[in-house]
Amino acid sequence: MNRRTRRFVIALLAAMAASFVGLLFANLASAAPATSVTAVSFSPASSVEQASTTWTVSFKPSPAKNLSNSSTITVTFPSGFSLPSNANVTLTTGFSNCTESDSTSGQVVTITLSTYNCSLGGGTQGTLTMSGITNPSAAGPYTNLFSVYTSGDTNSVAASATITAGTASQVAFTTEPSGCTNGALCTAQPVVKVEDSGGNVVNDSSTSVTLASSPGTLACTTNPLKVSSGVATFAGCKVTGLASSFTLTATDGSLTSDTTSAVTLTPGAASQLVFTTQPSGAINATVMSTTPVVKVEDSSGNVVTSYSTVITMAINSGTGGTLTNCTASFSSGVASFTSCTLSGTAGSFTLKATSGSLNATSSAFTLAAFGTATKVVFTTPPSTTATNAAAFGSQPVVTVQDAGGNTVTSSSASVNLAPSGGTLSCTNTGGLTATASSGVATFAGCNLVGTSASYTLTASSSGLTSATSSAIALTY
Repeated sequence: MNRRTRRFVIALLAAMAASFVGLLFANLASAAPATSVTAVSFSPASSVEQASTTWTVSFKPSPAKNLSNSSTITVTFPSGFSLPSNANVTLTTGFSNCTESDSTSGQVVTITLSTYNCSLGGGTQGTLTMSGITNPSAAGPYTNLFSVYTSGDTNSVAASATITAGTASQVAFTTEPSGCTNGALCTAQPVVKVEDSGGNVVNDSSTSVTLASSPGTLACTTNPLKVSSGVATFAGCKVTGLASSFTLTATDGSLTSDTTSAVTLTPGAASQLVFTTQPSGAINATVMSTTPVVKVEDSSGNVVTSYSTVITMAINSGTGGTLTNCTASFSSGVASFTSCTLSGTAGSFTLKATSGSLNATSSAFTLAAFGTATKVVFTTPPSTTATNAAAFGSQPVVTVQDAGGNTVTSSSASVNLAPSGGTLSCTNTGGLTATASSGVATFAGCNLVGTSASYTLTASSSGLTSATSSAIALTY
């Protein structure tokens, strides 16, 4: 082998060896385990919700992973943080001769190092700041939700920070009252919290919350109530007033107030009877023309519609009276006495309604002896047998009455008699016409002339319902 050939072979072998070594190291490099940055921190460790914050990120590349020109650092913030398109990154400590460019995508900021002699040595603590980042509105610990990795150390390393509530700005009901009965404790008692503008509870608040009801009167065990850890938990609250609905408003000094939705207030326990229609228009032995009506109420005047105990009526005051047909049942808290009849001596009366332990007394009213004249009746009918042309053994007496059958003693009406057949004659002044005295028309000397047959007499008076006697058998 000549010298030239030998040199060629040696060069070929050297190239092959170099290629093999390169491939070997490349394989070794690709098989090397991924590494992680260390000493990762995000500060401030605590900051206020919704504040625009400058964050300081610190980390240390692993000893064998120097960062240089074109290396990247990837920083991730938790959901809820608002990142600007330009994160305003400043490289502070540990970086040598470096500049950077950055881009934001969602919650991730990617920082690319530049300049040819830029470096952050492996094992060297590097620090950078990022400004214009808005904290989330939800306060609380964000544990292991921040992270950093680099193009050299590709494992992501997590870090933590806490977002705290801001300055108290408002109050809000977390529990609204419910199950409220007039004058009784609500089954669900109100709870109010003090919040910042983001709706976070301001735990260090120690102010006092005041509740007020509209409409109605509110009473609680303590009102105003001092806040504990940002929350005012009320107890013993009840509302008194007319049943329907009410709202509660919570206030705390200059903080923005809060008002509940409408809360239903149901009637309380039955505590009283009330005449809504007083008895009047009472005429002796006649159903009252004005029906007494009584309702059952709670202490605030709300009708207790669920009440069902029987109610009775009795004379409370007045002389010589008897009350009949005066019992009723409640329907939706109201009882109407449609058949009450008061009989007795004319005069002033009051009635008393009673249901269980409850009672109520009516206002005074007058029982009249009679009402308006409506009819005439034979109070003494003629004899049922008579002899032709002879005076009746029983002479007719006709009375002017009201609808209840009471004699209208003020009447002086003219009453006429007429037979159904034959000829009737009477000897009293006026003959077949008699003038009522104190409501009574008395006839005398009446006789009937006719054939043997059965006859009747009809008594009439202008504007009144007439009356017909029983049959009179006329004989010779």
